[in-house]
Amino acid sequence: MAKKKNFISRYFKNFSLKQVSEILLFVGLIALVVSLFFTEEVEFAQIFMGITLGVVALAFALCIIYNAIVLSNKKLNHRSPEYKQTVVALVFSAIAFAVCLFGCLYALLTL
Repeated sequence: MAKKKNFISRYFKNFSLKQVSEILLFVGLIALVVSLFFTEEVEFAQIFMGITLGVVALAFALCIIYNAIVLSNKKLNHRSPEYKQTVVALVFSAIAFAVCLFGCLYALLTL
């Protein structure tokens, strides 16, 4: 019988831009939740939230780049579910990137 691999080794088998963006997004979203607890020190919370939103915006920018690379693949059929899923992910990533970038700039410029 073949030896089964656990999900962590399967996830990191073909390490690419997708895994980097997902890890950054995960860390950024956890930091955003942590930043909600800094209510007493408003200035520190605003700086921390601005930096955290910058990290999340970077993660969404990497998602946009990855989805653009997938869409530029000539082997992908335009009627396939993978193509449609990539288009939806690209649109969602672009909207989330714009919101995070606006939040980052707003938090850092209103100090």
